[in-house]
Amino acid sequence: MPDDFSDLLSTSGAVAPGSSVNGNIESALDSDWFRISLTQGTRYLFDLEGADTSRGTLVDPFLKLYFSNGTYTNIFDDDTGTGLNARIVFIPTLTGIYYLEATSFGASTGTYRLSASVAPITDDFAASTATTANLAIGGSATGTIETSGDIDWFRIEGIAGATYQIDVEGADSGLGTLADPFLRIHLANGTDTGLFDDDSGTGFNSSFFLTATS
Repeated sequence: MPDDFSDLLSTSGAVAPGSSVNGNIESALDSDWFRISLTQGTRYLFDLEGADTSRGTLVDPFLKLYFSNGTYTNIFDDDTGTGLNARIVFIPTLTGIYYLEATSFGASTGTYRLSASVAPITDDFAASTATTANLAIGGSATGTIETSGDIDWFRIEGIAGATYQIDVEGADSGLGTLADPFLRIHLANGTDTGLFDDDSGTGFNSSFFLTATS
């Protein structure tokens, strides 16, 4: 059976944000590459769907992302989509051409649909005293740095003279994906105290001992 799309930079396969393309994994070792143009700072969803959403017959789609020169980005997905479908959420730091590789996990073969869409970025917490995030003493909270330059503020109520340990943890402790957390302390009116920490925690995590003065 002839291959519909090659796994080379010269592939005839292409997909644009807001569109989809159909393909076929004809053999156990087959993979199909699709060229796509992406814009820096935009959040994209890439879905590779098969049998579980009746978009094809492929039982277990597997999706990978490559840079314009064919170098692997180390971004991939197997089963984040519906059932065994694959989904990648990606915010490029550079505008340009990328490649999506559609293949299967294991030796399954069959047809699929690859789609690309733009997903608006929603900020979980504001970077001001208007934040809705409250952090209780002895508790924890989770958040996401959605874009470069994003900052999340958390309100905490302390007692004068008490010392608190504040940790921001990400990839190095397996409590998130953020590679290098950074912590800064502000007063109740939002004024920057000048107190901050970068790497005092495990690996690149932040850890700070704060003694409340009021």
